[in-house]
Amino acid sequence: MAYIPFYNKYRPQTFDEVVGQEAVITTLKNSIKDNKISHAYLFCGPRGTGKTTMARIFAKALNCEKGQGTQCNECSNCKSITIGDHPDVIEIDAASNSSVESVRDLIENVAYQPIKSKYKIYIIDEVHNMSNAAFNALLKTLEEPPDFVIFILATTEPQKIIPTILSRVQRFDFEKISNNLLIKNMENILKKENVKYDENSLKTIASLSDGGVRDSLSLLDQLVSYAGNSITVEDVNKLFGLMSIENELKIIDYIEKKDIQNIFQLLRDKVNTGIDIIKLHQDLIDIYKDLLLFRVTNNPNFLEMIDSNIAANFPISNTQLSYYIDQLVIAKREYKNTDNLLSHLQITLLKLTDSISPVEQKKEKVINEPKLISEPSPVNVNTESKTFTPSTHIEEKIKYTKEDVISILNLCNSKEFVDKRVELSNNWSNIKGDGKSEFISILIKNSHLRAFANNILLVTSLLDDQVNTLQKISNQPLIKEVIKSSFNNEYNLLCISYSEFKECYTIFSTKVKNKETISSNINIQFDQLSKRDEFMKEILDD
Repeated sequence: MAYIPFYNKYRPQTFDEVVGQEAVITTLKNSIKDNKISHAYLFCGPRGTGKTTMARIFAKALNCEKGQGTQCNECSNCKSITIGDHPDVIEIDAASNSSVESVRDLIENVAYQPIKSKYKIYIIDEVHNMSNAAFNALLKTLEEPPDFVIFILATTEPQKIIPTILSRVQRFDFEKISNNLLIKNMENILKKENVKYDENSLKTIASLSDGGVRDSLSLLDQLVSYAGNSITVEDVNKLFGLMSIENELKIIDYIEKKDIQNIFQLLRDKVNTGIDIIKLHQDLIDIYKDLLLFRVTNNPNFLEMIDSNIAANFPISNTQLSYYIDQLVIAKREYKNTDNLLSHLQITLLKLTDSISPVEQKKEKVINEPKLISEPSPVNVNTESKTFTPSTHIEEKIKYTKEDVISILNLCNSKEFVDKRVELSNNWSNIKGDGKSEFISILIKNSHLRAFANNILLVTSLLDDQVNTLQKISNQPLIKEVIKSSFNNEYNLLCISYSEFKECYTIFSTKVKNKETISSNINIQFDQLSKRDEFMKEILDD
């Protein structure tokens, strides 16, 4: 008997066997149970997440001889659908049948009654490959097919399907499968195959699969063929050209120590064994991302590459982590333009091992630059108007007072601002940035929105590093860019510590309780002063 690959041998045959996609399964089951079956469905999502498999199972549930909704896999209808030769379940590959002529042939056959089942089901895979003329030819049939005909369209690129088609189908979005579910599925299969394994080997395969069940089983099948009845993480690394996490952490340690010789020696040794350089590059990004996320959130659940003990003991500042991520993300885009992948990686790591990063160079320049006029001596000011950030050129922080924060709290009580705050809170999870602003977007996303007034978002954080970074005037252009890309509006962002917010809120509450007048003036400096204004301010302050 011919060998059957894992992804076919263990392909789900019932709804209960499908890995993940609970929302899709529940909706389809309920539609059958309540007899609310549509005439056209669109299954869309990443490759290998179960779209075609789900279409076949749905076809079984509609046509099973033991009753609608079941998938017995014993009746002639279920068996025929499983092996793909059922006369009433027609699978079409749109990649090779994309012309208008193919669609016209399909339309001619739609009118014929099913031969041996209740429904005649057309499963059109990779439907985004159809031409516009073919889509237009299908429109009328898709909108008003015979009662016994159901269309199931499957695609990885729904954005390529014309809107008139999308408006005529029920759309189901398939999600990438979590690594935990992929690992659990592989464990069940390996137990049936009597293959021993270690957990780290399955974790690595899951990360390589990028959320696809089919990809995970293809890689697992290949690994079992290579390693036999016992697989280890070393087998995974050798077969797929990966570097172990221990060696990747060594590279990161060498970068911190600026030990270029050991970095290059380790790279050369591993390249000779056939490692995947681009995968190594991505792993370095992911490790630095883990370090930064753990530093910002202190939540080990966000860690993917390393454990919390390793993350807690890396002596790298948040600013430096941001610099490393930015450089690696930018460099990764250039692999498509280079012939020598190893040289490109080496040059990138050389940049990371520079004795002073551009961030630190800028700080050093500011610190060592002579001042035209000496700093004024500190002046005692009234507690009520005390500035949280001292007026100094080295820090370059946003200037604000308690009164400014209290004014924001007072203004945000109006209905307009309350409604706006609800909208902003609902969209907070959509905050994202590109390569150069990824670090800033993470910090913003992990702050806590407290108030909104006069186009100012007031947020708080328990972490001093987060507050300091978001208060830097030099970071304001990036912050505005991230906010605008996520909310389609320009807002300023003021991040203060939770203790400062609590103090201001107590003062505000007391004023409200005592019916005191609260100023509506907000005088916060978010932008850098011009050289002339800066010079004049120093003279006036003096």
